[in-house]
Amino acid sequence: MVRLDYKKIIITLLIVAVAGVTIYFIWGGVAGPETTGPAASPSASSTLPGGLSLPATGTSTAPAGVTNTISFPSDSDPVFKVSDQPVSGYWIDPQTEGIFYLNGEGKVFLINKNKNGEDTEIVKQGAGALNSIEVGPNSQKILAAFGDPRSPQWGIFDDIDQTWRPLPGTVLNATWGENNGVLYGIVQNGNVPALASIDISKSDVSTKILIKDFRFQDVRLSFLPPSTLYIIERGASEYSSRVWGVTTSDLSIHPLLDSRNGLILNPSDDRRVFFSFQGNAFHILDPRTLNTVTPIPFLTLPQKCAFGGVITYCFVPNSLNFKNANLPDDYLKSKIFTTDSLYEVNLSNGGTASSDLPKIINNGLFDAVSPKFSKGFLYFINRSDGYLYALNLTSDQFSQAGQNVGD
Repeated sequence: MVRLDYKKIIITLLIVAVAGVTIYFIWGGVAGPETTGPAASPSASSTLPGGLSLPATGTSTAPAGVTNTISFPSDSDPVFKVSDQPVSGYWIDPQTEGIFYLNGEGKVFLINKNKNGEDTEIVKQGAGALNSIEVGPNSQKILAAFGDPRSPQWGIFDDIDQTWRPLPGTVLNATWGENNGVLYGIVQNGNVPALASIDISKSDVSTKILIKDFRFQDVRLSFLPPSTLYIIERGASEYSSRVWGVTTSDLSIHPLLDSRNGLILNPSDDRRVFFSFQGNAFHILDPRTLNTVTPIPFLTLPQKCAFGGVITYCFVPNSLNFKNANLPDDYLKSKIFTTDSLYEVNLSNGGTASSDLPKIINNGLFDAVSPKFSKGFLYFINRSDGYLYALNLTSDQFSQAGQNVGD
């Protein structure tokens, strides 16, 4: 009979256990502490809190620096469908003239230049449902939020590197700062939210706490150079909202707009004007004073307007369901859809309601949002089908139609 030496067995097990613990701590020391918001690895996907996976590398076969200006036959209709699938958000890179968009799954695509083939899939893995998108100061990066609007996951996409870069899970809200290397945001700092500047210029994201206790909830952030951070409370028709300003140079907080029902305040892409809906009226505002720039004789929403040079382009609903709706709630919740006309407002001389609306195009087919002006084209997403369209503002058909209606 074999007799087991229990003492030897116990001693052996203790030696193995001690060795295992020692290896664990040695490995931990080599690997270093866990970081928040790691830089995207060039060879693997980065995962954000909540299971959002942002692919770290692109899959585009398009050459770097390729020009992607939309090109259409001169005899075609002045309004074109640009994307080959529905779009949740898009941007235009003025340096490469590429037009990029995210589809419903959060995949990134590049518009095909001559529409002689499918759009190029830049990133094959989707990031999920898009919550918001903000184009960076040089229009080559976007700041995007995905998932639950109350607790979104944030990431940055670079259309040159064609990579996603996740932000730390402590970031609750964010907006671009004065350049592509800086964000301002609300971050979780222990048990309380804090206002912080977020440095994304290096491989490791770092945050600097500016105001330790910053309990603004359900707000939108927007930075106006050189030193004003707007804190915009999200509005609804049934309760009032306000706008606050933080001066980033001295961290003072001051009210900018008092309580307004149904408040929406959206900056133009170049921050030269703000579009506002408040008290069931639409306004174009000076971004520094928030005073009205010019009287506006129509009713629309900020997400239906774009600023191009000195011209403001606004899609204006002409259907009764919009005029009789509970605004802005019914529209934002997709309880109603509209048919729009296009108005031009020239702000070069301060603007007057009658003389500065020379062109009105009665499309009758489009419920347009997120318009952007670029090189003679006005791009927009049609809510009716979700596709990206372009309107050729230099076409003979457009000019003639505008003269006919304006006369």
